[in-house]
Amino acid sequence: VMGADEVEGADRTSASAAQAVRERVEAVRASVDIAQALGSDDSVIDLKTFQKLKAAFDEADADGGGDLCVDEFVHAFQMVIPEVDEARLRHLFTRIDANADNTVDWDEFSSFILLEGIAEEKAREAMDGTEYVLCEDGPKGVVGAPVDKHKDMCTAVMRFQKGDSYATASRDGTIRVWAHDDSKGGIMTHRKTAKTGGAYIVDAAQLPASQRMLIACADRKVKVYDPKGWVCVGTYGGLPDAPLCATAWEGGVRIVNNQDCDYFAVGDDKGAVTVGRVIDMTDGEAAAAG
Repeated sequence: VMGADEVEGADRTSASAAQAVRERVEAVRASVDIAQALGSDDSVIDLKTFQKLKAAFDEADADGGGDLCVDEFVHAFQMVIPEVDEARLRHLFTRIDANADNTVDWDEFSSFILLEGIAEEKAREAMDGTEYVLCEDGPKGVVGAPVDKHKDMCTAVMRFQKGDSYATASRDGTIRVWAHDDSKGGIMTHRKTAKTGGAYIVDAAQLPASQRMLIACADRKVKVYDPKGWVCVGTYGGLPDAPLCATAWEGGVRIVNNQDCDYFAVGDDKGAVTVGRVIDMTDGEAAAAG
């Protein structure tokens, strides 16, 4: 039997989850409206659409600074797409503003619109011809409060042998760590949430030599997280374009004196691949990525 306080807490959690879903739907709807209003089929972004977006963006950048504040952003796209109301455009602005500096530059804007379009297309492909049936057998799955789950789509999952733990990455900008318990029928329980800065995590890979987690973020950064405490121990911010996928492989144990080495590769939205090296400093210093 749940007490009044427990019921109230459950209601608040449910309401928060519902609000997060509504906000997500509104952001996607607004970005797709922009694409469609500018002549794109569905949410597919082609060169002609990008040229229209760039023209509208440049025209709104009155001071020539290369970025827009929220009022400039709303004014620009209300002129182009009057059917999208101000509230939805303001919410879209906050979703695009990955580094939370209250401005949006062209790279942030174009990367967001492109990634939203890809996500929509993949979702439709995944649902096409799919039929779901109720599974009454098998593992019990994840347990815990709804607040423990990611607030946006999960983009990567990997197992860390030490401690039999699992890590998931998501477009909500967090890494969440889970423990697996065979004695309880395969239940996955939430252990920790690591915030990575707010930008979408579009993919992740496990570094085999150092057993760390590399994430590729929509703000054109690659970060390395150490499972010991799940803290960021290295960042590479030199990606020229928005990453879409990542992989990693071992470069050799102690390839440099007192250092373990992994390599990573990140594919971006312009079709290029960036390859880098992650050196684990075994004397306790932070990992170096470059």
